[in-house]
Amino acid sequence: MSRDRRVRRDQPYLDEHRARASELARPPRSFGDLLTWFLEGFWAETPERMHSRGVWATTRRLDAQARPTEDVKAAEQGGSVLGSPRYAEPFRQLLENSDRQWTDERGTVDPYYVRPMRAALARMARPEGSDSAFMARFLLQVAFAGGDWQSVADRWELKPYVRLTYIDTALRRLRNCWRREPPLSLPGWVDRSEAQRTAETATDREGNVA
Repeated sequence: MSRDRRVRRDQPYLDEHRARASELARPPRSFGDLLTWFLEGFWAETPERMHSRGVWATTRRLDAQARPTEDVKAAEQGGSVLGSPRYAEPFRQLLENSDRQWTDERGTVDPYYVRPMRAALARMARPEGSDSAFMARFLLQVAFAGGDWQSVADRWELKPYVRLTYIDTALRRLRNCWRREPPLSLPGWVDRSEAQRTAETATDREGNVA
């Protein structure tokens, strides 16, 4: 498989990401601009297709929480006896990979987040149980509600006079968390793309320093 095809498989919505990167980087100011920035960024990272051609009988995947070594056995996951519909690659990555997944296109560009809006939400959701974590959960529900933040506020039983302040504060916190690039100390194994994991594993097996 050519390098370009591998890059496309690892980062299937690369063109959309590049097209939106500069626009997302511009700081929105008003509440409407913030909400539009969030929704457009979130859905730009969301694949439209769930399945591709063919069936998924089974795959062997390493534990995503552990660095693979020679003695780690890959467990069979997914599929069925008859064969389940195969996930489209972008959708599978969204389901299985970390929100903070990053790529450097095999060392050809500076590292960047594959899904920067979801990475920002994940960063905002720490520590668990904090007010920022609840705000991140609120914004996620707003995204799935198509931007209808009033209906989400109804479900959360927020008083009418605090709703706008709450979501505006949440959006501004999210904007402060948003980053295109991972930190200088690159994220751990679980946050790397599959191509990066495969390449590093192959390097380790050759006895080189990762």
